[in-house]
This record gives sequence, structure tokens and C-alpha cells, in this order.
Amino acid sequence: MDVIYNVVVIPSLRMVLYFASWVSVKARRRIRDTDTVIAHRSSAQHAVAVPTNQKRIWFHAASMGEFEQLLPIIRRIKVTEADVEIIATCFSPSAIDAVKANRDVDIGLLIPLDSRKEMRRFIEDVSPDAAVFNRYDLWRNAVLELNKRKIPIVLANATMPSAASSPFLRRWIADTYSRCTQISAVTMDDSKNLSDLTSKNVDVLPDTRIDRVLDRISNQDASVLQWKRDAVFTLVCGSTWRRDEQMLFEAIDALSTKTQLDRPLRLIIVPHEPVQSVLMEIESRIPCTKLSRANSQTEGHILVDGVGMLLTLYSIADAAFVGGGFHHGVHSVIEPIGYNIAVACGPNIHRSRDAMELAKTDVLTIVKSVDNLVAWIIAIANNHTKVQEISIATRNYISSHSGSSAVYAARILEIMSVNNRY
Repeated sequence: MDVIYNVVVIPSLRMVLYFASWVSVKARRRIRDTDTVIAHRSSAQHAVAVPTNQKRIWFHAASMGEFEQLLPIIRRIKVTEADVEIIATCFSPSAIDAVKANRDVDIGLLIPLDSRKEMRRFIEDVSPDAAVFNRYDLWRNAVLELNKRKIPIVLANATMPSAASSPFLRRWIADTYSRCTQISAVTMDDSKNLSDLTSKNVDVLPDTRIDRVLDRISNQDASVLQWKRDAVFTLVCGSTWRRDEQMLFEAIDALSTKTQLDRPLRLIIVPHEPVQSVLMEIESRIPCTKLSRANSQTEGHILVDGVGMLLTLYSIADAAFVGGGFHHGVHSVIEPIGYNIAVACGPNIHRSRDAMELAKTDVLTIVKSVDNLVAWIIAIANNHTKVQEISIATRNYISSHSGSSAVYAARILEIMSVNNRY
């Protein structure tokens, strides 16, 4: 399988990226930035200025969403050991700017394609004292090269790779995963499956995404408070797609014929892709003000025409409707419950473990029709006892699912110490 991987898979991936770069800016950047790292060995240039007694930890995630899970671990390591340098990589070119800009990351890079030559040179340049991979983005040649150099590998927030169900790939994947120094899974099922796959002890730690949400909540943008309105019921609609929006518009129409709400309903709509065509379509359906033009005097519905504001906007919500449940899969439900508010979404939640778990409680309501959505809005807007019960339930959930980042940080530093590299 290694021969097929190195002779067929990686060259094919390189060719796909090359042809994709003709039409895709992301693919073009993927090739350009990786070539820059390989050609100029920029990480080695950074290393010249690093004190000889400073140790490095390499963190890798596939995309920005996965990298967000690693940030609370990185932050806690930095707090514990300030002289540790953090090298962070991702595969997605759309994430690299945010990775580089993070204040807890010392060097941010796109990971090269996983060829033997490129990965050997990359790890030689970076020279980490430990490597931390997130979820499933465990590259074969990277793992082999780290093993050769006796560099410990931690797989955090691990989930069972779907490819392991293939009889052709299972042994090869099992060999790759078994080379990790330590694996921690996010659920008991993943723990059992990964233990069976690797014949290693795989424990369970809560998803560090919750710690990341709590970290961000503790550093809020105070300017958002200017849009808080106690006299209205604010429903923040996060990461919505067209079908989510259609249901919301129909719910507004239905509620306009009723007098059942204690307070007027205000929507803050945050489209998943706030491109001009999407914004114009929403504006044609409901009267609203774009967030970029809103101020402390703005009343009525608000349409968010930028990115990066959703989590902060949940802080002024009375409840949240999370998009994606009528599309490819629901967006993060953890973000709004971090503010102890009730949440609703469409039925496609199978890709979100948090949503699956929360759907068993009163915290998350699954709506399948406009009537469901209208009934939920009325219940949450008017039933203050229910709101208090949900608030208590969200606090209990967050409390029982947070804190794993500190555990990971301590373990990583301990592994480095035992390995005599720290």
C-alpha cells in the first residue's frame, strides 16, 4: 500500500491540484505557498533566530474549523511553558492567513504534500520536539518520518476514519494510527473502534472545540452590545443556507398573523456565504439593515454582510437558529449554547456529535417544518420557566464537556519530558 500511496496517490493529488489551479484561487495558493516553503525553506530561516534551548511543538489540522480545536491546547501550553515555540500547519489555503495571524502561533505554514522527499525535508526544517495532529488528518509519510526521528505523536479529538471500513485499507490505516504515541477520542464509540483498530489504549476526552468557544466568549467584542435590544425577541440565525432562510421568512409571515409573542421578533441573519447575490435575495424578502451600515440606533432585522461575527452576535441573542440542518449538515451548535440560550436547527444533524447529543435534551430542538419553527419561537419567547430550565441544562452540558485542553497540554509536555526532548 505504501508503494501505491507514494507512486500513484500523491502524484495524482499533485496533478489534480495543478489542473485545479487553472480555475481555483485556493488551489493556486496551495501550490504557490507550498512551493515557497520547499524552495526557500522559510521555516529554517525562522529557526536561525530561535534560542537553542527553546523547544518546538508542531500542531497540524486540515482546515480552519479543525485548527480552532487545537487553539485552546496551544494557548494552555503557552501559558504553562512560555519558552515553547508553536509551529502550526494546515492543508487548506483558505485557513493559512488566520493561522499565521493567531498570537499564540509562532510560525504558520501550509503543510506540503505528503511525499517522502517533501515531508522529510519539511520535518527536518521544522525539527519539532513533539507533533500534534487533530481528528483524522494523519499523513502517512509524516508519521513515518516522525517515528524515524523518535518524535512523539499525539492524535487529539480523534474520530474513527471512515476509510478503515475498507478491507483493502484497514491494515494500512491501522499501522499508521498505531504509530501514534497517544490517541484520545471524542466519544466512547470512537474510543472502542480506534482501540480495536490499533490495539492501543484510546481514552476519551471531550472535544476541545468547547474550550475554544469558551475562550472566545471570555474575550467579547463590546461593540456588539450596541445592537442588543431588551424590548424585542432576538433570534440570531447563524450560518444559514437558502432553505434555512426560506423557512425563516415563512415563519415571520406566519407569526405576523398572530399576536402570541410577548415581544416583537427580530432576526439577525448570518448567511453561510454572505456573497452579494445571497444578500440581495434576503433583502428582497424581508426589510433589514446590513450590519456594516447598522449603528446603535438601528431597529428591525439585521443582515450580516461580513464574516467572523457569528459567535460574538450570539451574545445578544435570546435564542438561536443554526443553519445547515436542511443542507449538508448543521453548523456548530456549541457556539450558541456557550451563551446558555435555546437552539433550534433542521434535521440533518448526523455529522455533528454535539447536535446528536443535545437533541436528546430540551436544549436543541429539531424543526422539520415552518409550523415546528413557529411553535418553537412562541414557546421560547413566552415561556420564561422553560428558558431558565434550558439555561441550566446548557451550563451543565458545557461544564461536563469542557476542560480537556488543559489535560492535552499537560500530557503533551509530559510526553516530551519522558522522551528526554524537553
